[in-house]
Amino acid sequence: MDYLPIFLDATRQELQRSVGGILVDEPGRLQVTQPEAKVVWRNMVHHAVLDEADAEAEIERVLAHYAAHDVPFLWRVTPACRPHDLAARLEAHGLAHFETLGCLVADPTDFDPPTRADLRIESVTEENADLYIETMGEAWQMPSPGRARFRALLTQALAERRETEYACIAFLDGVARGTAQMSYVPHSVHFTGSAVHKEARGRGIYRELILHRMARLRAQGHGLVTVHAVSSTSAPICKRMGFREVFTMDSWCHPPEEADRA
Repeated sequence: MDYLPIFLDATRQELQRSVGGILVDEPGRLQVTQPEAKVVWRNMVHHAVLDEADAEAEIERVLAHYAAHDVPFLWRVTPACRPHDLAARLEAHGLAHFETLGCLVADPTDFDPPTRADLRIESVTEENADLYIETMGEAWQMPSPGRARFRALLTQALAERRETEYACIAFLDGVARGTAQMSYVPHSVHFTGSAVHKEARGRGIYRELILHRMARLRAQGHGLVTVHAVSSTSAPICKRMGFREVFTMDSWCHPPEEADRA
């Protein structure tokens, strides 16, 4: 089974719901530019198929595009990106390796229900939305503009009572310590937004957030979960729990100094 289109579709759906800038969504290219956000996560080439003869010039055009908007950016190299040596070409143009992502899949029926008595997980509502944003913001060390953006998106989703998104907060011994989200997209349910406070890491919160969402999806009858997991942090946890890696992708950043923040 070719899982790449499923992962790209999950990314596409998220971008269409939240983008406030320039979205390029066409055959062979999925790219977003958000000039008001000076962070790599919101300025990215998610997928690109370049013509061999035009590849060098196109890389230069992309560099010039983001430079004109004065934002750093990421360029993800998926298995279907072309030319085959795209990563080497990006490096030659001054981009630095940022991270490797495992693209993982799982079936909710393969997971046990959560059992931790000291860890409570509750769904996000209008009443606890601010706590959710602040918990996630602290865990990710997110600056105020980023928190404001997530708060606006969450407020809109709650007001519209969307059934395509779900978010939750984890409380360890009564204190909010972690968050997680998932998006219901046409071919899978895509896990996003997992964040755990630094001082609470290593205590099983990330794992319980996975089990909580899996239990919810199992009750709803969903059969495929997808997630992008950083190979050096979350991916090993997910794979130990039963996720299966179907491919990997590498991200390259510009300016290269952004790699120090990965």
